[in-house]
Amino acid sequence: MRRLSIAAQLTFCTKVYLWSFSEVLFYTIKHQQRFSQSLYISLFILDFMQLINIDKARYRKHLKMVFIGCAVSLAVGSLALSQTLIAIFPDESGSHFHWNLLGVVVSAITIGWLLNKYRQHDFMREVTYVWELKQALNKITRKMQKLEAAALNGDRNAMLAMQYSYAGSRLVWQLDDNTLTLDALAIKQHELDHLAEKFGVTLSVNDYDEKILAAF
Repeated sequence: MRRLSIAAQLTFCTKVYLWSFSEVLFYTIKHQQRFSQSLYISLFILDFMQLINIDKARYRKHLKMVFIGCAVSLAVGSLALSQTLIAIFPDESGSHFHWNLLGVVVSAITIGWLLNKYRQHDFMREVTYVWELKQALNKITRKMQKLEAAALNGDRNAMLAMQYSYAGSRLVWQLDDNTLTLDALAIKQHELDHLAEKFGVTLSVNDYDEKILAAF
């Protein structure tokens, strides 16, 4: 039997790794999901994040499974790929740092690609939604100092962004059991409510659009 070239061996091993990892992740998602006929079937990531009710138990369970799956896949994938490369391209000095590093990088990129590919899958809905919500909240946090200054002068858009930030943070912290900061958040919410009343502004998180942040 004709022996494959080193390049062919490397290509073959890489394809086998990517295919097997993809199949394992898809099998896990497919057989662990429980299709819901309620709110979750209609959950989509919109141009702006609407605050919705999340099944905390389902979110925490799926987040834990995704985290463990990524950690195990990173460890196994990087080890398998690096050992394959070391076997094909042995280093006489005994130093294989570059192959180990390449194994970690390729595995991490593969995991990221697969997570992005399946991000709208029913199994990933809550996890994806919370991750996207945290990104939306971070955009507000980076401009919070300017927003607070504008709110003191009665700027409705600034107060609206702050209202969304407080409501979204409350939702995320409750899902993550980060209750220690809820008291401080309640104080900030009270101050914002006072400002809204002072300037006769009605605030609703459903009116928020992150495009208003461009003005700050």
